Amino acid sequence: MIVIGISENAIIFLGMKILIDKSEIADYLTKAKKLIVQNKFSIALNSNRMTNLSLFDEYLIDEERIKIILLDLTEDDFCEKVQNKHVQFQHEWLYIFGKEISLMKRYEEKSEVVPLYIKFNMIENKFVIVISFHKQKYPLVYYFR
Repeated sequence: MIVIGISENAIIFLGMKILIDKSEIADYLTKAKKLIVQNKFSIALNSNRMTNLSLFDEYLIDEERIKIILLDLTEDDFCEKVQNKHVQFQHEWLYIFGKEISLMKRYEEKSEVVPLYIKFNMIENKFVIVISFHKQKYPLVYYFR
């Protein structure tokens, strides 16, 4: 499916409206957070995810702080649900959230509020892969705000 538009409380897939209920996101977050608490998650920090790595270069942040941020996500932080673009994983849905967090600059003695782009995938309710965790490249549109 290809997303062709977003309207109030619905994502349009090639002319088909798919409603996203707040309870769906609440359920998804509850399951994901349970896995995160159990340390059944990973953050993509490889050469294909340079924007994720740059957050660590620019700010004092570690995996424990990321875990806390993930556990603090709410339905109101939800932005969109997108189909995985990789052909072999097109059956998977990726969830995108935004969150503003105060982070300490690495080489300065000051903190700043950083708008984060967070995208993750829960695999068979057994493991969470945080695909994106970086500064927003553009302002996000929050689905329930």
